[in-house]
Amino acid sequence: MPIMRELIRPMVEGADADIVAAAIVRLAACHYVIRGEDRGSFLAQLRHVAGIPPAGLEIDS
Repeated sequence: MPIMRELIRPMVEGADADIVAAAIVRLAACHYVIRGEDRGSFLAQLRHVAGIPPAGLEIDS
């Protein structure tokens, strides 16, 4: 997880970028281990943690 956090960290801005990067990695790992809600809900949660507006990130299937 530290390696993943180090890869995400440069993409995150702000004073709490380390915390946000760690939260993104934890959320992604949890969703990988424990399958749950649909893809849209997962992306909405990632956007929220990363501080990206709901319609601010488009990912093709």
